[in-house]
Amino acid sequence: MKSTIAVLMLFTAVLLGSVDADCPELSEFTTSSTCEYICGKPCGLQTQTFKNICLCIEGYLKDPDTGKCIPEKDCKVTIPDNTPTLRNAEEFKFSCFAS
Repeated sequence: MKSTIAVLMLFTAVLLGSVDADCPELSEFTTSSTCEYICGKPCGLQTQTFKNICLCIEGYLKDPDTGKCIPEKDCKVTIPDNTPTLRNAEEFKFSCFAS
């Protein structure tokens, strides 16, 4: 019985580990996110939850034209400086409501 559980746990670890390997370069797998981190698309404006998705690693955003992860500084689309796009940024606020 113990060996069966051990084999199942090993199989699960291998299976879950292979999901991460399918992510494009400069991205990582996550089971849930409230933002896709797309260049020029503020996270506070996205209202859905994304499940089992590859996200660009910290400091990179997805280029909306190519779908590839590019450095945030290379985004062609510019958004106001006070609009957060990175995971560690403060929550998005409309400037007219900000104090």
